[in-house]
Amino acid sequence: MATVLIALFALSCNAPQENSAATTEPTTKNYVALTQRVRQLGALYLAAEEMQAEDQEQYGEFHIIFCGKDVGQLTDLELITPYLERIHNAGGKLFACGFSLTQFGVDAADLAPGIEVVENGSTYSLQM
Repeated sequence: MATVLIALFALSCNAPQENSAATTEPTTKNYVALTQRVRQLGALYLAAEEMQAEDQEQYGEFHIIFCGKDVGQLTDLELITPYLERIHNAGGKLFACGFSLTQFGVDAADLAPGIEVVENGSTYSLQM
């Protein structure tokens, strides 16, 4: 539920703003979501696919940040690879929270290929 709320918040933050100066270039739309559960990655890659189809040339980036005690599951290639493929095909990126990796004793070198690490997932999502 928290992931859905964060995704909706990200969508509302990307709502077009009225601008007094007319521009001819489309605005890029970026999205970010935090999650703590691998099973939620399925809903998030579907959201990324939908946003990519809806936004078309305005689609920018869709970042998914994985935080929390289950961050170790990102080392399970059999479990995570199908999610990664769908996320990447939708123009998304999966990130692991460096703070969570440290807190739960997970070596970043053991993460599945294609997962990037950010120092702090919460801070990164707010900066996006």
